Amino acid sequence: MEGGGRIAIVLNGSPLFTGGAARSWDAALGTRVVEAKADLAAHEQDLTQQVTQTYFKTQLAMQLLRLQEESLKALEARDQSVDVKTGATLNRAERLQLRMGIEAQRRALVRQKAEADTQLDQLGRLVRAQDVVQLSTPLFVITEPLPTPSRYVSLAMLLNPSVAKLQAQRQQAEHWQQLDAAANKPSVIAFAQREVKRHDGAWVVGVAARWTLLDPLDRHATTASRRWSSWRRRG
Repeated sequence: MEGGGRIAIVLNGSPLFTGGAARSWDAALGTRVVEAKADLAAHEQDLTQQVTQTYFKTQLAMQLLRLQEESLKALEARDQSVDVKTGATLNRAERLQLRMGIEAQRRALVRQKAEADTQLDQLGRLVRAQDVVQLSTPLFVITEPLPTPSRYVSLAMLLNPSVAKLQAQRQQAEHWQQLDAAANKPSVIAFAQREVKRHDGAWVVGVAARWTLLDPLDRHATTASRRWSSWRRRG
């Protein structure tokens, strides 16, 4: 250009027809998001299940520890007891047998205390507690009849993140299959071009079409592979 100037060219294009590729691409990306959310939900569910199981295992261990302590106190009290009616105490054989039972109960109490401490420590590390975890939720027993197994199966199919992930993967495979099919179809693009630093810069407007006639990639084999992957996840 005269005077040492430069020419700036603006080029803009807009697809008119892509054989469904744009729609399939957006849908495939959407299923990637759904799959990622399902992975996150599965991780959160696993963590919640782990905390819940550890919490109630700790509750059971602490409850057994209290029962062991009460049992030991009862045996020790019996060792010192006197028959109210006769005023007689235990004979030598009975006392020996009772004290063997007391020693066995003491050993069981030590083991149960170690188990309870281990469970309590594991729970504290799991929830990253700074102090000793206080077990405030009491154990309970459900007395009402439980729902049928089919009810639990239905809830699992509805709420299980792994099912949502499989569905997302199946849909993703279907969208990739549609993308492969769209690659065999023509695409039409509208474009416009203009030199913006020239007063007399002319517009160039047109429509371009592209159709792949020869491709080193076996599109039919790829499409068949996508179809098989989709069918396998559906099954």
